[in-house]
Amino acid sequence: IQGCIHVQLETFPQVHRNLTMRCVRKGRGVTVSHLNERTAFCLAKSGFVCKQITAQRYIRSGFSCTECSAGKNATVPIYHHFNESFCKDCPAGGWYQDEAGQKYCKKCVNGTFVPPTKNPGTSPGDCIVCPTGTNTEIHAGYRA
Repeated sequence: IQGCIHVQLETFPQVHRNLTMRCVRKGRGVTVSHLNERTAFCLAKSGFVCKQITAQRYIRSGFSCTECSAGKNATVPIYHHFNESFCKDCPAGGWYQDEAGQKYCKKCVNGTFVPPTKNPGTSPGDCIVCPTGTNTEIHAGYRA
């Protein structure tokens, strides 16, 4: 794993022996497969979206989890329904996300916002100055 990805978790939970990981470009997310339910739930609470894999020829059942890409955040799952979680765009307004695998979107600085034409924001640079006449001393929130 080292040199391949930046893992958000300080300690990776115990997994099956034959864990597979696919490395992808920065900001695109990482996929981890052949996980048990406990490990998948842990990842699902940490910015990953997990789906159950049914056993097929040469592929055993388990879970596959993928980090949400930049500009998105993961819905926080409820145990036993966590495989229904999904990645959703950070909302237009005062939100962006420049890292993969995050549970929450980051706030633009006060007086800036991500316009609908740049949504979902994937960097602080997507946050532009609010129009003249608006209150630039508060967070834009969901107004765009």
